[in-house]
Amino acid sequence: MATNKRSGLWGAQERARKAMVHASKMRERAKRALSVAAARERSAARHDRHAETLEAHGAKRAAAAERRDARLDREAADAERER
Repeated sequence: MATNKRSGLWGAQERARKAMVHASKMRERAKRALSVAAARERSAARHDRHAETLEAHGAKRAAAAERRDARLDREAADAERER
């Protein structure tokens, strides 16, 4: 007569062990997901800072170009007056 391996104390212990393994896997998966989310957040912040830096750098270059153009205009006007 075959006995049911899933019944009795041994079956209960086996089900409990499988439940613990599953819980451990879920805990590890949740930790990994949290780590990935934090890394994505850091990456997004880094991209935002980089965009701000590029924007500030572009504004500086534009201001420098305007000053250079104004200086060239003044020099051209001075040269015209000296003629």
